[in-house]
Formats: sequence, C-alpha cells, structure tokens
Amino acid sequence: MSARKLHLDRERGNAQGTPGFIALSPAFGLFTLELPWRNNQHDISRIPAGTYPVHWVSTPKHPHGVYMLQDVPNRGAIELHAGNVAGDRSLGYHTHSLGCFLLGMRRGQLLGQRAVLDSHRALRIFEQHLQREAFILHIHDPEGFHVRPTQ
Repeated sequence: MSARKLHLDRERGNAQGTPGFIALSPAFGLFTLELPWRNNQHDISRIPAGTYPVHWVSTPKHPHGVYMLQDVPNRGAIELHAGNVAGDRSLGYHTHSLGCFLLGMRRGQLLGQRAVLDSHRALRIFEQHLQREAFILHIHDPEGFHVRPTQ
C-alpha cells in the first residue's frame, strides 16, 4: 500500500509568518502557519517547498509521538505541532515555531500579529485523521522560488 499524499498550499508570507492550508480530504483541511523565508536558516526560516516523507516519531520532547518531516535539506526536527504565531523575532514578532508547521482550525490575530487559532484541537484532528500513518507532504510555494526538486 502506498503512502497517503497531502498537499500544503502556501500563501504569500511576510514578517508575521507564512500562512497556508493543508487539505485532509476534498471537503476538509486545516490552516497552517510557518516562519517567513529566511534562506532556510535554522530556527528562523520556513523550509523550502518540495516533497517530503513524513513519519510519526517519538522524541524526548514528544515521547507520545509527533509527525516529523524527513530529508529536509540542511535541517532536522521539522514537526507539525500546536502553536499560534510564527513571526520574525529579529523584527519584534513572537513565534511558537523554530521552523516547524503550526496547525489551526481558523486564522486570526494573537499578540498583535497573524495567527492560527484552536491549534491543539487542529492537531488532535490531524493526528486522528492520519492515525499515525506515514504520508508524503507536497509543499507548494506561490512565490515560485526556494523550491526543492520533487522526488
């Protein structure tokens, strides 16, 4: 049986983060928020667009498991987890991400900046929907650059 394929469509980002949407079915999906593009630098940038395998893994921080992207160029520990904001800290914005994907049920404002909301609920729905099964994540970047070749 081949792995399920999910698509994450990014929108144009700014210093407050990069919004997106991940479809779980033709009729349902969740909102995402990532850091702005900062040349794929650790802890301050989103990752390049492209295609990545994603596995359920246990880590010291997440002993019960977390979805983690594999084979990210020059990066590691890129997770899908709960959180609300993903702004550029060097410009005074808050962040709950060091390069990971934040999931939310809806979009809004928090701490005076762009946010995804109801994040813990979104994460539970995401994990229940995928049942800890591995999947392939296709990340589409509207800006047309920083694209990792599709495998």
